[in-house]
Amino acid sequence: MSVNQWGRLPWVTAAVLALWVGVLGYLAVIPEQALPPPALAWLIEHRFGALVVAGLSHLLLVPWRPRWPLWKTALLAWGLVVAGGFVLELVQLTVPARGQEFADLVDNAIGATLGVAISSALVALVANRRVLVAVTTGLAALALALATFTAVRYQPEPPSSCPPEGELFRPVGEPLAIYDFSATEDGVANNLAQETDSELVIDGGELGGSGGINETAAGWEFTGGTGIAQSPNSAGWLLCNIIPADVITFAAWYTPADITQEGPTRLVAFSEGTDDWEANVHLGQEGTMASLRIRNRPERQEFRLVEDVFTEPDRPYHLVMWFVDGELSLAVDGEVVFTDDVGRDIKWWSDFYPLNVGNEFTRDRGLKGTLHHLAIRNQVPTQADLQNWFAQKPPGIQ
Repeated sequence: MSVNQWGRLPWVTAAVLALWVGVLGYLAVIPEQALPPPALAWLIEHRFGALVVAGLSHLLLVPWRPRWPLWKTALLAWGLVVAGGFVLELVQLTVPARGQEFADLVDNAIGATLGVAISSALVALVANRRVLVAVTTGLAALALALATFTAVRYQPEPPSSCPPEGELFRPVGEPLAIYDFSATEDGVANNLAQETDSELVIDGGELGGSGGINETAAGWEFTGGTGIAQSPNSAGWLLCNIIPADVITFAAWYTPADITQEGPTRLVAFSEGTDDWEANVHLGQEGTMASLRIRNRPERQEFRLVEDVFTEPDRPYHLVMWFVDGELSLAVDGEVVFTDDVGRDIKWWSDFYPLNVGNEFTRDRGLKGTLHHLAIRNQVPTQADLQNWFAQKPPGIQ
């Protein structure tokens, strides 16, 4: 069986095989939240991917080693695929929300076995090698092209389990949460707007105590420690009033103690981490700049820094951050200072993240300053609202 029987087609097969290996390798090392949509589940299914790679590898090895018996080239192709799958499983141990599973290794071995068995049968039965390679390579390329086309056109459904807009728990426009941090007891700030399980509780962390959060007559003083104020479980009730409305507004009274602090430190966030797939939104501080972060796609966020917001330490600022119709905005002391069209919507938010105040969920973005008051709404503020909210100073700074 000479190489001439195969023509130049093995080079095309090698190119298609390289694309398959590249795609499967990429899918193996990305976080679980960034995996392809369900419509492409067949692409990342271990048995199918191993079948294609093992079969194409075998078809390349046969003309490369024409004097070898068919079983030897099949065994080499099988071994390469199984070994490669094992290496990828080890790599997945370092990827968020991924891990090594013995069942994946078994599926990989089964797929490789089927791949070399089918390719061996085809080599033995099909006399015209060029037709054999052309057809098998064409089918593999077609499958990969179909996967790419599906991924590009795919419009996934938002993951939220919240009810549709017509079934909101509260009418749009009413405050969802109001926290007066100057009137708290035992590290608990009740939601003054609604009688729901949405209070904020100080958690000092593993070492106990306040974690660098002090209750004062002016509000909660954060000293940059590991402490955090959180909703007891998730903030599902709040998020299920925000996501269907596709509007989020934070309004906070805040006095920075340090205008050089970096992080960005967090005033308020709906999140369970700092990666793109772990956070919905945050309002924070980065030196003299305000930090705005919004998740507006399944695995993508927009991050903006607004300059010259915190120009003086130890003086209160009224900050209003909102997002609606793809626009992210910030008002300071009743005046709009920033608006940017970042696109999309917030229907991709996860509805089970906690509400975090004064720090990130990871406890490494500790704020330095005093939070006096926080309001959360699912309405777009008007200019009159901004002026009225600024004029209504909370007790902690009057």
